[in-house]
Amino acid sequence: MFVLEATPRVPSHPYGKRVLYVDEQMGVPLYVLAYDQQGRHYKSLFTLYGNPAFSPGNEQVRAPLWLGTSAINHASHEASVTVMKRIVLQKRVQEDLFTIGQLAQLAR
Repeated sequence: MFVLEATPRVPSHPYGKRVLYVDEQMGVPLYVLAYDQQGRHYKSLFTLYGNPAFSPGNEQVRAPLWLGTSAINHASHEASVTVMKRIVLQKRVQEDLFTIGQLAQLAR
C-alpha cells in the first residue's frame, strides 16, 4: 500500500487535502480521506475492485474492474453507495451514444 497526500494548487478548492491509500499491485486508490480547508476530516471514500477472471465476458481484461464505491460525508452525516450491475469491456461502445442530442437526453 502506498500512502499519498495531495493538496490542491487552487486555494478555492473545497478540499484542503486528500490522503490516498493506493494498492501497490493494482495501482488504484482503495481508500481516500478528504479534509476541508480547516483540516477537519470531511469525507471517506472506499472503492471496491474485482478480478476480471470472475466477470463473464471480461476474462481477458488485464486491469482491475471497478465494482463500486461507498462515500461517507462526515459533515452532513450522509452516505452513498454506487454499485456496478454489469461490466462489459470487450464490446466497442457505439459512437452515436456521444452525440449532443444523445448526451442532452441522458442528462434529463
